[in-house]
Amino acid sequence: MVNATVTNTLTIAGSPERVWDYTQDYRHRPTWDASVLEAEVEEESPARVVRVRGVGGMKFRLRYKVFARPTKTSLVMTDVRSILFSGGGGSWVYERDGAGTRWTQHNTLTFRSSFVGWLLGPLVRWQLRRACRRAMRTAKAILEGAR
Repeated sequence: MVNATVTNTLTIAGSPERVWDYTQDYRHRPTWDASVLEAEVEEESPARVVRVRGVGGMKFRLRYKVFARPTKTSLVMTDVRSILFSGGGGSWVYERDGAGTRWTQHNTLTFRSSFVGWLLGPLVRWQLRRACRRAMRTAKAILEGAR
């Protein structure tokens, strides 16, 4: 399988707990992440599961493998309904950086077809990187009171 993987990092004024609490609260997610149209937490334990409806008609569940407030999350996409993608996943890391939080996202989408991945991979990586950066900057602006 062919993957599109991106990594983005930025620093937000505020504690890791504050950044974690806001970005991991799925009631807020559509506010700052334009790729998420709807999100609902279906299970909190034994593992967190979130049902998501995204742009382009994509639907999936996020099944958390790590949910360690306020330092890290790791998850896998399951039950994916998409023409292009069969799965994906990622991890987010929150590190104290002076008076702020250094927030790093690693995100991956797995193409349904290797040929399509080879053909569209560069474009999808560009779009995924752009969407993640935009979402992170929007969350930063909200958390820092600029929005």
